[in-house]
Amino acid sequence: MGEFKVPLYNYDMEVLAKSLKLESIDVIKTSSVDIESHWYRAAGPADLYFWKSNSKIVKHQVSLFGQVVEWNEFDGVKTGYVQDDDENYGSDVVCFDEEVNEVVIQQVVDFLSQVPAMDAEIVKNMISHYEFYNRWASTWIFRVLSGIFLPFRKK
Repeated sequence: MGEFKVPLYNYDMEVLAKSLKLESIDVIKTSSVDIESHWYRAAGPADLYFWKSNSKIVKHQVSLFGQVVEWNEFDGVKTGYVQDDDENYGSDVVCFDEEVNEVVIQQVVDFLSQVPAMDAEIVKNMISHYEFYNRWASTWIFRVLSGIFLPFRKK
């Protein structure tokens, strides 16, 4: 769908956000449900993916300048970075952080708030998932409960 003539490596978040365009929509068929996969790409180091099942977003991921923020219904918010994997024929691999990087979350929220090429309700939904984490992550009760339950979480 979208084509790039010359990659834009611009650190202006607004320019990068405005260059984000729909690249593809695919359907993943499973035995029980069909999942829509949406990929948006910017003219620079930014990609956005989200997956919908029965019109409900079940997962989304933003890659911005090599940093990744991901949310899904089961694990909540995770952050990480993109690493080239020479063993897998140069494909990218996401390495997730042990602790969520709140600075990266805020950068992604700032980026999303300037994206005009997507449905406003979907963007609002994604931002609310990330901001919900950021609001609670700094509270003492969240830190206490995380300390109790996160050691039991499967990696």
